Amino acid sequence: MASPSVSFYPAFGAAGVPLGTQLSSYGPPPHAYHPTRALRVSRRHYTPGVDGPTNHIRVPQLLHDDGNIDYASLRDPIRFFREGFPEPGLKLEDIDRSDPVLLFNHADRVLSSVPEKAINVWIKWPGYPARRKRVSTLSGSITREALLSSLCKAVLEWTVEVFRDHPINQTHPEFAIVGRIRPRSMIFITELVHRGSSNWQVELWMPHHSLIFG
Repeated sequence: MASPSVSFYPAFGAAGVPLGTQLSSYGPPPHAYHPTRALRVSRRHYTPGVDGPTNHIRVPQLLHDDGNIDYASLRDPIRFFREGFPEPGLKLEDIDRSDPVLLFNHADRVLSSVPEKAINVWIKWPGYPARRKRVSTLSGSITREALLSSLCKAVLEWTVEVFRDHPINQTHPEFAIVGRIRPRSMIFITELVHRGSSNWQVELWMPHHSLIFG
């Protein structure tokens, strides 16, 4: 198992990054980039065990950009950690159940400063068209736990839609949904990243291909 920056995280910062962790392991926070940072963000190095679950990879995805991003106003990413566990990310099947896994800082109102009543959540996956899902902010009162639940629902709905509308992933068969990749048991949500205005993008991780294809 890959070792994260520190063996134990006693507390987490406001953006969901464990206090005491070497922030360089995460790369510069999104709001710290210069206007030319779009390329830098897309080339960020993601480390299993630090940015996502061990033995998994971040799903390669283009960053959403509507051409009107005010980079100086981007908000911190909203990260999701299982209570008492240092690696970010929760599996869809652990979120979408009657007794969901306990989430760290689950009651935080993570969108309290967002003025919109609903946000656009973009889901991007190799070989499929980008999809937008609307998620209510509950007038800013939505909690981290409720937000994660809404994201999970959106991703699960998306998997049904892409399998119905695009049963064959012609350009990236290794990323075919419902083929070798079983969404509920294989896909993790690690964070929600602000992409300007009311646009956000969900970060997804999946098992390393060696674990899927052998």
